[in-house]
Order: sequence, then structure tokens, then C-alpha cells
Amino acid sequence: MANLTEARAGEAGSAAQRRLVDEHRSARDRGLLGENSRVHDHLARAGHGPSYFPFDPAYRVPVRLDPPDEGAVTRIERTTGEEEDLPLVGVLRGTLDGHAFSLTAARAPDGDINVAFRDRTSGDESYAFRYVPAEHDADGRWWVDFNLAQNPLCAYGDGFRCILPPAGNALDIPVRAGERRFH
Repeated sequence: MANLTEARAGEAGSAAQRRLVDEHRSARDRGLLGENSRVHDHLARAGHGPSYFPFDPAYRVPVRLDPPDEGAVTRIERTTGEEEDLPLVGVLRGTLDGHAFSLTAARAPDGDINVAFRDRTSGDESYAFRYVPAEHDADGRWWVDFNLAQNPLCAYGDGFRCILPPAGNALDIPVRAGERRFH
């Protein structure tokens, strides 16, 4: 009986997760294609907005956050060559498709925790790197949902100061979730 209950809870959770991902993607599309978007003209010339890998609930994974020492920062590099220090949130550790990973997470200037990463699709099926949010639930558990991975603005035009992934933020597997490469 417990397995059936767990399966039903999982199915309900998956449906809710899919709705959240669909809402996120719709909001992303509206934001990028809106007239006030910084990449509107580029996307208008291309005749389309972002495209996405199919939703897959297996790409929402629990992670453990290993917090840093108080006041720790991490040096990030931007696509413009600039470097700066951002507050270090910690290292997120999890498993995806049977492969352990660790991702350094910093707090962006807007307060969000968007983790820059690369994977085996980078530069081919997806942009050279992408960002994925790290979030914690009401119970304090941390999650990374790669279905929410998105391209940086520099994937859609020049002149953006995008944060590059730290050297260790490369997954040695393909992550076919989130935004695809823009063509």
C-alpha cells in the first residue's frame, strides 16, 4: 500500500512540477519576446523565441548544500572578461542519472541563486552554458530542477555581461532539460 501511495504522490508532484515548468517557460518567453526585452530585436529578426527540451520529472533532483565559512566569496568571471567576487552560497551536491555532481553556487546581484553550469550538450544541443536556479522547500530541502535551466542573455545577442560557470561546474553527462541552443 505504501508504494501505491508514494506513486500517487509522485504522480501528483510530477503534474504540479510540470505546471510550474510550463508557467516558468511561458513567463520566460513573454519576457524575452516583449517589446521592452533587451533581446527583442534579435529574436524578432530570428522569427522565434527560445525552444526547450521536453519536460522530464527526473531532472528535478534533491541536492545537499554544503555551506561555506561565513563571509566566503567566490570569484566569478563574466563573458566580458571582468571578474568580481560574489557571496558564496555553498556547494550543491546531488546525483543525476546515476552520476554524482557538485556545483558551486553564488548569490547573484539580484539575490537569486542561479547556478551557471556546463554539460555534455553545451555548445551543441544547448548554449555554451546555462543557468539553473537552486531552491529550498518549506522543509529546508534543497532542489535543482534542470527543466528550469535557461540560456544567459548573451545567447541571444551581444553586449551582455553574463556570468561564466566556475571551472568545476561541468557535468560529465548530457542534461537534455531546460532551454535548447538558440538557432
